[in-house]
Amino acid sequence: MVGQTNANQGVDCVGCTRLECDFSTSNFRNCNLSRVVGFHVGMNFSWTGGGCQGATCRSASCPPSDAWNPGSNDAGSLRFCNTPNVGLRVTFCP
Repeated sequence: MVGQTNANQGVDCVGCTRLECDFSTSNFRNCNLSRVVGFHVGMNFSWTGGGCQGATCRSASCPPSDAWNPGSNDAGSLRFCNTPNVGLRVTFCP
């Protein structure tokens, strides 16, 4: 999922803030905010009904523990939730 504005960011949304998730296993999910191709809008995600921790990135300078960036080897931005049937809430410009 990407936070795309009216700016011309192309099909691949170059420069967009991203939310990357893996829901391939029904009771084990993980997501992270990513600045791999840039940052242009703040984003937040939270797990609903699972008691798990989400993340928020409000600016291009948010720490790697909140949003992964290519210059960091910090895996702290990856958030896991192993609660079955947990939901996901995404907020743009939190």
